[in-house]
Amino acid sequence: MFNIFNGFVIAYPSMPKYWRWLNRLVPTTWVLYGLGVSQLGDVTGHIVQFAGRRMSVSAFTRLLFDFEYGMRWWCLLIVFGYVVFLRVTSILALKYVNFLRR
Repeated sequence: MFNIFNGFVIAYPSMPKYWRWLNRLVPTTWVLYGLGVSQLGDVTGHIVQFAGRRMSVSAFTRLLFDFEYGMRWWCLLIVFGYVVFLRVTSILALKYVNFLRR
């Protein structure tokens, strides 16, 4: 289910408006966003787009995927927040949820 809403199958600008909140909720969205922005967000080389139109790689990723280069540190912080939240939740669940009957 995560793969449908993470922005890889359907890009964020192409998603229906009622699915966009789910895209921002999925953790793999932020991993893909961070990888795309950190690798392609500051590339100034030009690519040939459809019908011979030339544009920079960073403008193409901004246009197609709505990736902003300034969000790369926020992506790292959000992924770290997911890791901490899931780790703390699992530790608390292991401590307080006990199904053993003696």
